[in-house]
Amino acid sequence: QGASVSVLLLPSGLPMQEQVSVPSGAASTITFSLAEVPSCADMQVAVQLARKEGSPLERRLFLSRVLPPPPVVKSFVQMDYSRKTLLVNGQPLLGTGYYDSQSIGPTNLSRLGDAGITWNMRYFTSNACNGTVCERLSDAFIRSYMDWSHAAGIYVMFDLHNEFERLAKEGNSTELWRNITAQVQQFRDHPALLGWYICDDCMTQWLIAQIKAGTPTLDTWYRALKRLDPYHPAIGAIESVNVNVFTTANVFIPAPSLDVVMVENYVQNLTQNAHRGSAMDPGSDGTFSGWPLTWEPVVNCPGVWLNQDRKDLTTAQKALQLYSMSWLSAILANLPSQLHFRLFPFDERSKHSVLYEEIMLQVGRYGKVVRAAQGFLLAPPSGAVEPWIEAEDAATPGPCRQCAALWRREVEGAPAS
Repeated sequence: QGASVSVLLLPSGLPMQEQVSVPSGAASTITFSLAEVPSCADMQVAVQLARKEGSPLERRLFLSRVLPPPPVVKSFVQMDYSRKTLLVNGQPLLGTGYYDSQSIGPTNLSRLGDAGITWNMRYFTSNACNGTVCERLSDAFIRSYMDWSHAAGIYVMFDLHNEFERLAKEGNSTELWRNITAQVQQFRDHPALLGWYICDDCMTQWLIAQIKAGTPTLDTWYRALKRLDPYHPAIGAIESVNVNVFTTANVFIPAPSLDVVMVENYVQNLTQNAHRGSAMDPGSDGTFSGWPLTWEPVVNCPGVWLNQDRKDLTTAQKALQLYSMSWLSAILANLPSQLHFRLFPFDERSKHSVLYEEIMLQVGRYGKVVRAAQGFLLAPPSGAVEPWIEAEDAATPGPCRQCAALWRREVEGAPAS
């Protein structure tokens, strides 16, 4: 009780909203105008939550305003913090798809598109590696892949992670930045482009690598990328639930280094996925629902391969578990967008081909169903108090928080609660 929210523009301290009362135990939306802020400027917005008892909480949101893109830009991708999703050409995108190393032709992509897949992260390195060195695929192949994806209705997270991880580990060089610049300039106007995938295992392979090497902080490369292309987000996948390390200023990075963070949610079953962890014992989707002042459009990345060798489940049950895990992420953590790791395993593909085909169909099925309810799932919080549903089993008292999040959404045409 007695809680209020203030919104300040930094570094000026200009108040956008002051001490707006918010109810306890409910999700609320605070609106404010950015009319005072000039275009083509980076800024910080501080959101302060004051409580009658206890210390105030504060989160800082970094915003970047740019002029409208020129006509040559075919996919203008923005962050929608009110609904925790991406906007592509002004329309919300609820993505479902895969990490992929195997797609090599248009039929691969059309098959995925027909199943219900809407985005992919295709590693642009050869599967025929010489030791640990994997050559980058040719620009001609990458161009064809982008064209095939566009024809299939699939957006592409463009793989540049090896190049940006080299920046962290080795520092910049004229040749390295020339190669990055050439890739961005060649593909930034392609209609299939969703954003730039610039780190894999970002905590260890990017941040910790940069700290050990003593190279420039990661926000340096983020800003350099934005100068090349301000119209598409920087994307990365982390092996941690601490997404704010990359989206806000902190002790490690003085400014944002990613726009979209994807969480490597590698758990084997629904119980582990729903685990509510503490700061010292982080869980999976269960942890996200407990965060205050969150707005990042985090993408859930389940580990498909973890089910393949289980003896207690049939092939159909393994596929259905992935379908259920996606829904648990959407409901419990408000993370409806999914990017599964991965489309097929590296080895023993023939042994598991039937399983991975079943999983792909269930991943696509989730995509089709969840997009039919997109307005419902992505609706801003209504401010209504969420019901605390008592568990039916007296031995397990407490609220059914997995259910409660559904009642928060009030949207025209949504299913009645």
